[in-house]
Amino acid sequence: MMTAAQTHLTEPDFLKAYGYPQSWGVNQCDQPVDGSYVVVPKSHRQCELYDMITDFNLTEHKFRLKNWAKPVYEAVRGHGSFAPKMVRSFLDIVKRRGYLEALHAVEAADQRLRSPALKCSISDDEIIQLAATGSHKCSVAVLKLDGSTDDKFQLVQDILRDYDIAFSHAEYEARLKKDDFNGTDIEVLSLVNRACSDVWWRRRLRRHCNITLERVARDLELVHKRKSAYCSPDSVHRVKYRRAMNDDVLKRLVAVDSDDDDVHFTLKELADKSVSNPEVRRAEMFVRIKGFDMIAETSGHACMFMTLTCPSRFHSHKTSGEVNPAWLQAAKPNTTDAQQYLIGVWNAIRKDLDKASIRIYGMRVVEPHHDGCPHWHLLTYCLPEDAETVETCFRKWALADSPDEKGAREHRFKIEPIDFKRGSGVGYVAKYLCKNIDGEFITKDKNTNLQATDASERVLSWARVNSIRQFQFFGGPSVTIWRELRRLKVDMEESNAMNKFDDVEWFILESARRAAHASDWAAFCYAMGGIFIKRTQRPIKPHYHTPHLFDELLQDYRPSNTRYGEMAAPRVNGLMFHSVFILTRFKTWKIKDIESIKTKQQNIMSEVVDVFDLLEQVERYEAMADAQYEAMQAFVDYCEEMLWME
Repeated sequence: MMTAAQTHLTEPDFLKAYGYPQSWGVNQCDQPVDGSYVVVPKSHRQCELYDMITDFNLTEHKFRLKNWAKPVYEAVRGHGSFAPKMVRSFLDIVKRRGYLEALHAVEAADQRLRSPALKCSISDDEIIQLAATGSHKCSVAVLKLDGSTDDKFQLVQDILRDYDIAFSHAEYEARLKKDDFNGTDIEVLSLVNRACSDVWWRRRLRRHCNITLERVARDLELVHKRKSAYCSPDSVHRVKYRRAMNDDVLKRLVAVDSDDDDVHFTLKELADKSVSNPEVRRAEMFVRIKGFDMIAETSGHACMFMTLTCPSRFHSHKTSGEVNPAWLQAAKPNTTDAQQYLIGVWNAIRKDLDKASIRIYGMRVVEPHHDGCPHWHLLTYCLPEDAETVETCFRKWALADSPDEKGAREHRFKIEPIDFKRGSGVGYVAKYLCKNIDGEFITKDKNTNLQATDASERVLSWARVNSIRQFQFFGGPSVTIWRELRRLKVDMEESNAMNKFDDVEWFILESARRAAHASDWAAFCYAMGGIFIKRTQRPIKPHYHTPHLFDELLQDYRPSNTRYGEMAAPRVNGLMFHSVFILTRFKTWKIKDIESIKTKQQNIMSEVVDVFDLLEQVERYEAMADAQYEAMQAFVDYCEEMLWME
C-alpha cells in the first residue's frame, strides 16, 4: 500500500496524484511500523468497511496488484448496510474463483443497484423522502406542460425511467384500450396522476428496491444454507420493518359505520379477524383440504402427493452449499424466472388434462429451496381410472426441459400415492402449511436446521419480496362464496329474497349457508353441485357491484372513482342465486383516525360522569344493605337457636 509519508506530498496532492477519492484522508490511527500513514476513508463507517477489505491478505492467493482494494471499495461504499455483505461476498469469491471474477461480481452488483436517480440499497426513510421529491418533480412538470394527456404521460414516463419505475408497455396498452372503448382519456390520465402521487411512488420504489436487492444478494451468492437460507437478511429485515409499520398504521385507523358512529373497529382488529391473521388463514386452509380429503375418501377417488422442481440451471447452490456451475453458465436466472417456468409447466399440464376431459382438484404449496429457488408441492385428487394418465402427464411436462441432465429423473418430479387406510392427504401437507404461514406446530426446519419461527419468517419474506403466491386451491367451488355466506347470520327463510324460491331452491341455498357456518367444506362442495362441475355451472355466484351500471339511474349519482381518477373496480357486495341478488354486506364503512374517535368518546364520558357517580353511590348502598341484611339474618338465626334450646 502506497502511503502519504513515502511520497512527501501534502494530503490533497497525494490523493489527487494517486487517484484516491477526495473524501478520503490520512488516518492517523493506522500507523505502520515504518512511520508512514495509510490512506483510508475519513468517516468511521467507511474506515470499518475499508478495513474489512484491506485485512484480507491477497498475496496468499497468488495475486499481486497495487491498490487492489480501491476499486472494490468504490463499488461497495455507497450501499449503506448492504455494503458489508458485498465485501463478504467479494472475499468468498476471491478464495474460490480469483480476484478478477470477485471484482466483476461486486461491480456488476453496484451497477444493478444504481440508476441515474436511485440506489436500491437505500433505507425505507430515504425511500419516503425520495418518493416525495419524485412525485413533486412530476407534478411540477405536468403543471408546466400545456399539452395532451399522451404528452403528459410521455413526460412523466421519462422522469420515472431515471428511477427504474416506469410504467410497462403492457400497463399503458391496457389503459389505452379502455379509453378507446369508452371514448375518454381517463385511464391514461390516471397513470399520470399516479406518477404525481407520493403514495404510489413509495409503493413502487419499495417493490423495485426490495426485489432488486434480493436478486443482487442471490447473485452475490449470499442466499443459501451456509449463509442465509431462503432469503437475504436485508430482505427479512425490510419485510419485518414494513410489517411493524403497517401494524402501527392499522392500529391508528378506525373503520366507522356510516350510519352509526358508535359502531367502529380499528383496522388491526378487522385484519385479525380475516385471513390476514395467520391463525385464521391456517385454520381455513386445513378446513378446505380436510373437506377435499373427506370427499375423496367417501367417493373412492385417488389421491397423490407430487413435487415439481426446476431444472438445475435455476438452482444457484447445490444441497451441499456449493455454487452450482449450471446456474453460472445460464447467466444466473432469478427466482421469478424459476417461478414462471413452473407456471408454464402447470399450464401445459392443465391444457393436456382438459383436452382429455380429466378433472382434478386439490391444493398447491410453493416454497423455496435453501437457495431461494421455488418448488411446488401438489396434493392432487382425481377419479381412480384417471390416476395413471394424470401421473404420466405430470411426468411428461416436468421432464420436457433438459430431461437428460444429471438427477433429472430422480428429483425433477416425485409422486407418492396416498392410501387412505394408512393416512390422509392432510398429513402430507400439514407441515408445509405450518412452515409457510407462521411455523406453528413444528419445532425445527429439517432443510436448514433453523428454528421453525425463523424459517417461517424467512419463507414469508421470500414470498413477499418475490411476489409469489404461496397457496392455491384448484378444483372445487369458489372460496369467495363460502366467505360471503358466512356473513349471513340468520336463516335464509327470514330473507325477503327467499320468497322467490321454491322448496328445492331454498334447500340448496340454505344447505350451502349452513355448511359454510359449520366449517364443513365437504358439505359445501356437495351443496354447490359437487366437486367436478365447472364454476360457471354452480348455482351460487359472487356478485360484483359496478357503481356506474346502477347508481347512475339515481338523481344524485356521482361516479365512484379512485384517488387517481379512473373508475373504481367492481367489489363483491353479495351473491347471485337463480338471477336473484342476495345482499351480504349490509354496512358502509368510513376510515377515520383513532384520535378523533377518542376525542368523541372523552366528550361523551364527560357528559355522563354524574351518572357514574350515582351508580357508585348505588353500589355502595347495596353493599351496606347486604351487610345489614346478613347481620339481621345472623341475629334471627341466633334467636331461633335459643328458642329451640328452651
